Amino acid sequence: MKKIILALLCLTFTGLIKAQDYYHALGIQANIGLFAAQVNPLDDLEKEPVIVPGLFYKATLAFEINRDMNFAVSAYPFIGMSGSINSQSGASEGTSIGAEFPLLAELYFGDIEQNCFFVGVGFSASVMASTYGSGSTVGPQFDLGGQFEIKEKIIGLRAAFTLGLNTPGFASTYTKYKNNQVSVGLYYLFG
Repeated sequence: MKKIILALLCLTFTGLIKAQDYYHALGIQANIGLFAAQVNPLDDLEKEPVIVPGLFYKATLAFEINRDMNFAVSAYPFIGMSGSINSQSGASEGTSIGAEFPLLAELYFGDIEQNCFFVGVGFSASVMASTYGSGSTVGPQFDLGGQFEIKEKIIGLRAAFTLGLNTPGFASTYTKYKNNQVSVGLYYLFG
């Protein structure tokens, strides 16, 4: 009985999905970590935003459902770093570094090689550190974006939100801790 059900599922999905293609892109992105902690219940929530600019690579395996709709699995590995130096004293005023690895299931509305809009849901793990604060964000990620043809080249915009579900190792019974992340990026689709 199990083999019959499995065979029927395979035949159903084979009829829905007509082709699969691999796409990749390179882009720039800013990750904004929103870290907040409250150790004492009487204290205010201490917020430590961390901003890390950097580069990301988009790897997408797309399955065509029909001409105007694709299901895709995408990874967006990111690495970034920034720093500033005081021009008068020569001292470092602030540095930040970060890395992220999100993996998402996405639905593309429109031709994936042309103008289209997409939404997705998945999982992400990231870490950020700066002179003003640090933290990690591990949890579900939601993204949306679009691709547009400009002078016969495909340029994409993407925004993502990661809801941090992890807590730091120093958390006590009184500690409230929130760690979320927002990512905004622009990419060039190679094909």
